[in-house]
Amino acid sequence: MKLIRLVLTIFFSLAFSISYGQRTRYIAHAALNGRPETDTLIDKINFTRFILDTTHVFITAFDINGKQLWKTDPWKDNGLKPYRVERPTIARFYFRNFSYENNVSGKRKNKRNKVEDEEIIWINYNNTQTGVIDKKTGKFSFLGQD
Repeated sequence: MKLIRLVLTIFFSLAFSISYGQRTRYIAHAALNGRPETDTLIDKINFTRFILDTTHVFITAFDINGKQLWKTDPWKDNGLKPYRVERPTIARFYFRNFSYENNVSGKRKNKRNKVEDEEIIWINYNNTQTGVIDKKTGKFSFLGQD
């Protein structure tokens, strides 16, 4: 009985002192080597196309006739600082309804003086910096980082 107790004590002492580290690096919603699922978003109301370039840095908007409306590198154009990686790339890029009331100081109100949700382009960088882009102007609003 003493031998079994000694063996179990040694076994559990060793088992709990050995730990295995995390093998993948995952930070919030963006993996460091993440790539967007799509490189083109199409607005179903006015058929504007929003294209993410192959370097995953620039977003360009084109109207239905193929005329360029705007082009932006949100990270550089807004003077964001390096965070976790020297030059982040866009890991997620999608449409989302968004209320400026709780997130950005520029509130947009309808005729009844209520804040409206509007569809924007939501982006996540591979370093977890996040923001939204106004579909009409290409203006980027930084929302933060993990």
